[in-house]
Amino acid sequence: MDDFEALIRKKRANLTKAQLRILTYILDNIEEAIFLNASKLGKKVSVSESSVIRLAQSLGFEGYPAMQRKLQEHFNYRVSTLGRLNQTLTEYRDTESVFVKSIQDDIDNLNKTLRGISKKTFERAVSEMWKAQRIFIMGFKQAHAPALVLASTISYFKDGVYLIESRAGHVWDSIYGVGNKDLVIGLSFPRYSRFTIEVLEYAKQQDARVGVITDSLVSPLAAYADWLIEAKCKSESLFESYTSSMSIVNALITALTLKDPQITMRKMADREELWKEKRVYFSRKKKLN
Repeated sequence: MDDFEALIRKKRANLTKAQLRILTYILDNIEEAIFLNASKLGKKVSVSESSVIRLAQSLGFEGYPAMQRKLQEHFNYRVSTLGRLNQTLTEYRDTESVFVKSIQDDIDNLNKTLRGISKKTFERAVSEMWKAQRIFIMGFKQAHAPALVLASTISYFKDGVYLIESRAGHVWDSIYGVGNKDLVIGLSFPRYSRFTIEVLEYAKQQDARVGVITDSLVSPLAAYADWLIEAKCKSESLFESYTSSMSIVNALITALTLKDPQITMRKMADREELWKEKRVYFSRKKKLN
């Protein structure tokens, strides 16, 4: 999917709102969309067939069939797996249990995230995080939780990791001096944080590397990304689901610990000694008779 992702990033700024809506539907419903012709796809998104054709042409394809073949080339092998997974969940479709439906949404988001993630992109993200002189991580509003876990955990075994906080004026003080040896990672999901987008734009202007964890290739954060990892977050509840973003954070942290296990073990051993000395964590000591 890497070349298609690069194509979207390159062409995104020139797409109309209708074309972005079509593209978002395709990426969110890829297992269905790759088999729809231009007319049926247009009806799904409530746009004309010609709008679908113009989207394909705007992305550099001769027509929609050529774009459809490219999509099938990338995603067709994943469809059968999705079908089996959806069949497994069918028995829960009619339940009124909020608990079951919420878990089902999370499972669906995790499945879509797993199918959509690019191994090459993930490896690139890990490599750039390891090599960066400094890493600035930000996630505002609901995205603050995965950003906090990512920043605080990486800082256990890597120096120069900073969590950008959203206090008035503090954002720009935190990012001041960022340069081409640094990496700025932004996490944001619908509704997207204006602050996050502005900081990523500033980081790009300063020649810093930019990584993004968001829900879609057509997210407004994507325009500034050197690499982008999709974390699907669709939910029928009042708020989006952040299970997939936390799974990605966990995967990045684990992969980073394996870049140099000796350094990781040494730094974690030092921290464990400090935590033990300062009694940071609860310890249930056995009483002696």
